[in-house]
Amino acid sequence: LYRVFEPTLSCQFLHEGYANACTMKSGCFAGENDEYVVSGSDDFNVYAWKVPDREARVSSLRSQPTADLVLSGHRSIVNQVRFHPHTMVLLSAGIEKIIKMWSPFESDCFKVDSLAPRQRRRNDNRDHA
Repeated sequence: LYRVFEPTLSCQFLHEGYANACTMKSGCFAGENDEYVVSGSDDFNVYAWKVPDREARVSSLRSQPTADLVLSGHRSIVNQVRFHPHTMVLLSAGIEKIIKMWSPFESDCFKVDSLAPRQRRRNDNRDHA
């Protein structure tokens, strides 16, 4: 993570298993105040790290050695993550061509049974998470 107009690294995000070597990744910020940075990984997971406050970044703590959240469930490399700040839903997708929706709230609105019958038939042979 770099700050605008500062040439030095502000913070680096690490985790055992996290890798970004095979394909281009598109990460995002998430949370009510963009306090998390989120990225997909070559190990089929989604990682989220809390961004340290400015004082911590200025001190010697310039890396986050472990992720605060690891979401597993993809069957291949995760390249894209997007966060919607109003619904608090995180979307992730990758090589397997399946979009996963992640939410901290329990809801039935994304389950296959809640889809209209015509739409359900069209999706019957697809992986649902």
